[in-house]
Amino acid sequence: YLVIWADDEPEQGGLHAAFKLSAGGEAVGLFDRDSNFLAEVDAVTYGAQETDVAEGRGPDGSGCRMYFVPTPGEANPAGVADLADPIGVLNFFDVSAFLIAFQSQDSAADLNGDGNWNFFDVSAYLVAYGQPCP
Repeated sequence: YLVIWADDEPEQGGLHAAFKLSAGGEAVGLFDRDSNFLAEVDAVTYGAQETDVAEGRGPDGSGCRMYFVPTPGEANPAGVADLADPIGVLNFFDVSAFLIAFQSQDSAADLNGDGNWNFFDVSAYLVAYGQPCP
């Protein structure tokens, strides 16, 4: 994973871009300028941003855009089901983490935010696990 700082501070080194992205939202793209006549590799239009909140694709490479705790240089989480050391991959450890959180009535298992830990939360987790993109 490569982090490119779009901070308009190129004097800080090669991975600091000579432009700055707007916190109010705009469009940004990546293009293949040398071998493919400026063919678009990827592009996104984003809205207003919040401090210490990342917006990205989860899981990595999917079309699903979500908000999460920033993970510079690491995989994006795979959605609300990616509970155990979010690595962008759903596995047994995520299911185990959900079951432990559910049993202890941890807020991470209250997926609908109603203060109750019941069938609806288990159902929501199974849906999130099966389709990490909401």
